[in-house]
Amino acid sequence: MLLGLSLEAYEPGWEPRDFSESDTTKVLMLGTGNPLPYPHRHGPSIAVVVNEVPYIFDVGAGIWHGMGREMPQFGGNRIAGITLRRNRATRAFITHLHSDHTLGLPALILAPWALGRTEPVHVYGPEGTNELVDGILMAWRRDIDYRVYSPTEKNDTGWRAIAHEIKAEGLIYEDANVRVLAFKARHGLWPFPLAYRIETPDRVVAISGDTTLCPGVRKAAEGADLLFHEVVSVQALRNDIWPGQQTIPVPDQMKIMHTTTEELAQLAAEVRPGMLITYHEQNFTGNPDAIEDELRRFGYDGRFASARDGDIF
Repeated sequence: MLLGLSLEAYEPGWEPRDFSESDTTKVLMLGTGNPLPYPHRHGPSIAVVVNEVPYIFDVGAGIWHGMGREMPQFGGNRIAGITLRRNRATRAFITHLHSDHTLGLPALILAPWALGRTEPVHVYGPEGTNELVDGILMAWRRDIDYRVYSPTEKNDTGWRAIAHEIKAEGLIYEDANVRVLAFKARHGLWPFPLAYRIETPDRVVAISGDTTLCPGVRKAAEGADLLFHEVVSVQALRNDIWPGQQTIPVPDQMKIMHTTTEELAQLAAEVRPGMLITYHEQNFTGNPDAIEDELRRFGYDGRFASARDGDIF
């Protein structure tokens, strides 16, 4: 039992699904969870794969193993571009610096390098990203030195990580595959949390990060083919089963931290995404369909999926 609920009630057995409709742009859910250690959900992380090049949005715990599910070496054959050696996932974009969104960053930087990647990783994120990246490299300094200078010598480039702090809204990255725009979200006292809009040759993908309803997320989501958005169940707010010691009532916390199903239905009705996909769900109701049930009750009538780890869109 977890929080008074059966774990199976919230996490029934399932297989990853493939909703993809494009050969150019595919979105892989590397992790869909929240800070709780659900065995079927890694920490939040989304790979937007364009022309077989992955761009990573948030780096929750388990990201490397989430990639492993898709690697041909381990039986994966659903999506090209997720590889074991000379890994091409060298661009990461962080929404905010809460640990559940960043715990996988050391693995993204170091694990592919140990298996042959030669390119450094570029990490884009809000103020504090420099400290995060520098701290990881300092913490693993002995491992890096050993691998570079030991008899089993590794290259001296693939371990490196370059931080890029985002200080204003707008275009923050562009290459032949994508244009990435960042917009200010609203998540508690974080000064500049981010929502992202990714424009590819054939799709627009919006990723909310953790946020309340706000103008920046509307800008990111406007006209998106796929809108990936965090959410908390309205019913769950009424249940006195939340983890941890709460210094203020849970409903009051949600007003400054997260988006309820009622608010998300309102946003989706305004921006009309081609498909709404929820992740980082906080659904402590005992009903795995509660999020969709509530969205429908609050008036959202468009295409919808509650994301699972390994789903492809």
